[in-house]
Amino acid sequence: MALVVGGLWGYQKYVGSQTPHPDAWDPRVVPIVEFVERTRGLEFDHPVYIDFLEPALFMAQFADTEDAPQSAPPEQRAYESELLDALGLTDGRDAIAAQSTLSAAVTLGAYTPATDRIIVRGDQLTPAVRSTLAHELTHALQAQHFDLLGRSGEVGMRAAAEADAMRVERTYVDSLPPEEQAAAQQDKSVDNDDTTLDSVPWTMVELSYAPYVLGPQLVDEVYQSGGNAGVDELMKNPPTDEQLISPWSWQPTSTPESIPTDAQAPPGSTIIEQNRPLSVLQVLVAMDAWLTWSLARGALDTWVSGTYTTYRAAPSGPLCVAIAAAFSGSPEVFRDAVLWWSGAMGFPTTAAIDDRTVHFNLCARGATSTMPPKPLVSTTLAIVIESAAVPTEADTPKKVQSMLCAARNVIDDPQLAPLLQAAATTPEQDATLQRAFMVAAASCGA
Repeated sequence: MALVVGGLWGYQKYVGSQTPHPDAWDPRVVPIVEFVERTRGLEFDHPVYIDFLEPALFMAQFADTEDAPQSAPPEQRAYESELLDALGLTDGRDAIAAQSTLSAAVTLGAYTPATDRIIVRGDQLTPAVRSTLAHELTHALQAQHFDLLGRSGEVGMRAAAEADAMRVERTYVDSLPPEEQAAAQQDKSVDNDDTTLDSVPWTMVELSYAPYVLGPQLVDEVYQSGGNAGVDELMKNPPTDEQLISPWSWQPTSTPESIPTDAQAPPGSTIIEQNRPLSVLQVLVAMDAWLTWSLARGALDTWVSGTYTTYRAAPSGPLCVAIAAAFSGSPEVFRDAVLWWSGAMGFPTTAAIDDRTVHFNLCARGATSTMPPKPLVSTTLAIVIESAAVPTEADTPKKVQSMLCAARNVIDDPQLAPLLQAAATTPEQDATLQRAFMVAAASCGA
């Protein structure tokens, strides 16, 4: 069973009242509002509207129809699909329709900073709806104290915000009577056998779930050491995407290195979007589909920043992407991985190095596209396993790299993958994993 999630920066077709915010809270939610304020150590500046929608109306907020907020003209739909195809993240299917399906399947509530409004699936205050409200009200509280809207595109910001809301929601559920706790968990879950998401590429699921998976470890550690004040500082100075997948590199006052990157389309091309930011997480998910974890992850160890420019070499030609990726260390490892990656997904390319920046081009594969194969261990879980493998006392690059080497060897072992993916393991299986880590650590010099 996998818990469905509350959404931040969600779609919001339901508008209701046009006033900025109500004069008072809906009386039914006042106890939850007070719980969120008390648990989070912050106070609301003003109430927000909460729309309790019956399931059919709630699902309509995510419907892929012409009047839906995420609707797009055919050329935009084709562009989005070709872009993900070029990066090896999909097989060219309609990316917007897939995202709509995913959102409808896993969302129980959403807070939208742009409208300062919450929608909730359900018009009765069941335990599941109340716990969803605790999550979404935390987002509304965050928006009144921190810049959510201006940083909505940053995975690190989303991870911090979601993990903070998950912590408050978890605390709220723990405060309920046992029977209500069980009801909340039961009503907020989906069956793994559900075929609703069969049409959604696993890569899109990974990227959508990443903030919920990668944020909690960092937020929990910050809360344990600094309480709510520490989480406040994290929200003001959230981790970069690079720090999120390498949490041992994050410090409250750390300033990530900056290397300007400029992705150049070939001369004579028709440029569509120029020098858009490229997340290391997007690249990692894409490469992880086609390469071993050690090769994909190791190629990104010293990633600093990336940009992409989309273009068409000919008006009727495929969409192509020029990529520039900068590294604080040697870029040769990434350049070599690009050659393996592009060849594996069916579009062999070349890559050039300019100082510490790697430049290369990819194009939509079209009719030759295939769905990216699932890795042995999901990308986000592999990141979590790596993070857990690096102890806090690993204070030198050599210690960190030796432990990462061990974790990566274990993650790439096909016989261990089922145990790593298992929701629960037996003592014997735990012992098997522990022995495997010890052997791998010895081989890596840890």
